[in-house]
Amino acid sequence: MKKIFLTLIFYSSILLSQTFDPPKWYTEYYKLRMWEQKARPGADSLNMNWKDIDSLISELIIFLDTLQIQKVEGNLRFSKYMSGIDSFTTTAITDTVYRTGVDSYAVVMACVRGIAPTANDLISVEILNDKFVVKRQEGGTSNLKYNWIWIRKYIYE
Repeated sequence: MKKIFLTLIFYSSILLSQTFDPPKWYTEYYKLRMWEQKARPGADSLNMNWKDIDSLISELIIFLDTLQIQKVEGNLRFSKYMSGIDSFTTTAITDTVYRTGVDSYAVVMACVRGIAPTANDLISVEILNDKFVVKRQEGGTSNLKYNWIWIRKYIYE
């Protein structure tokens, strides 16, 4: 009888030590769970906080500028308006990409696509209002393709 009693006390103490504390409070805006000092939150509850934070960050990024970043099959991608593939017409030395909103605060990057560029294929970008001009030297590869990306820069005054 004594062994049964001690066994019950032993298992009861193990079961009681396995309990987790429920959240005591929730944050004001996103209702993330919060606990008292020295509380023992369960993994499920902590993981749910991380899932909530992850989804909020994703939604925030998309909310900031839907033209710049979009969610495609669960992945964040630059939109087709803000990035693309273009090419020089035959051996032209300039190629112009028109995008409303491009201005002197914009960041535009371009790089040659698909080949190892020759010295005449090295490209540069000139940013103007509502467009940018990709330039190269004369004698470059015919129909040279390049990738470009425009990153809208916000200036807060």
